[in-house]
Amino acid sequence: MTSAERKENKQAILLAEDSSVQQLVIVRQLKKLGYTNLTTVSNGQEAMAMVKAYEYALILMDCEMPILDGFEATLLIRDYEFKLGRHTPIIAVSGHSFDNNAQRYLEKGMDDCLIKPIKIEELKILLEKYLS
Repeated sequence: MTSAERKENKQAILLAEDSSVQQLVIVRQLKKLGYTNLTTVSNGQEAMAMVKAYEYALILMDCEMPILDGFEATLLIRDYEFKLGRHTPIIAVSGHSFDNNAQRYLEKGMDDCLIKPIKIEELKILLEKYLS
């Protein structure tokens, strides 16, 4: 990895993921790519609360979480942002293939998808796509 790739990026990213192991893996990948302004939550309800409290440049949203799943949380976030005239990119994080579920992700207001286990190269491509 070059020093340019490691350059610190202060754009705020929200990670909504109920698995502490997956949280750890994704946070390590984000930090390796230079993203250090990170917030992690464990369910969609917490994600919604954070979106109301802070403005994020991007949200990584696990689809299957307790209390409020990623799809329901995304719909609430989109409704909230619509009233503010804002659109934060939301990338679905899923254990299911994008090809079979692409329409569902898009219908729920998600912008893109990463399939677990997340490959750092794919994460980097999507971060560059939505944060540059």
